[in-house]
Amino acid sequence: LNDLNVLKTYISGECVFDGEDVLFDVEDVDVGALIRGKISDLQDIFDHKNISVHVEEREPLIVTMNRSLAEIATMNLLKNAFVHNFSGGSVSVKIGIDGWSVSNTGADTPLDKNRVFTRFYQTQKREGSTGLGLAITDSVAHLYGFEARYSFDDGYHTFSIVRN
Repeated sequence: LNDLNVLKTYISGECVFDGEDVLFDVEDVDVGALIRGKISDLQDIFDHKNISVHVEEREPLIVTMNRSLAEIATMNLLKNAFVHNFSGGSVSVKIGIDGWSVSNTGADTPLDKNRVFTRFYQTQKREGSTGLGLAITDSVAHLYGFEARYSFDDGYHTFSIVRN
């Protein structure tokens, strides 16, 4: 819980992170195993919306970071993939040595790349969505030397967490 309070302060801009001021307990996190576990936890929800999920792990990705924050960032991306998807849609997760991505079908127009990771950004209000998840994911990514990116291609919204 303390880690989340510190992250909240970091996200709000009330503290400056210089690599030493904000400390979290860290460990080696197997991102592929974490993602597969979270997808398993969410499988009933994906099944209820008839959303197919495919995971491709090209190479193992082990990241030294706080496990709770890794779980939060990952769950935000996966939750986003079903909240903003449609019945019969699909989700594709790719994991590689340089990061991971979650792609999903959904709205047929791209989101605003300049605002998508901004707190409270929403194209339309959705039940169960606060507009904070992607901002939190972006903050966690930056905290550990990664960058959050968004792209839209061929009907898929892709959120990637890549090494800087």
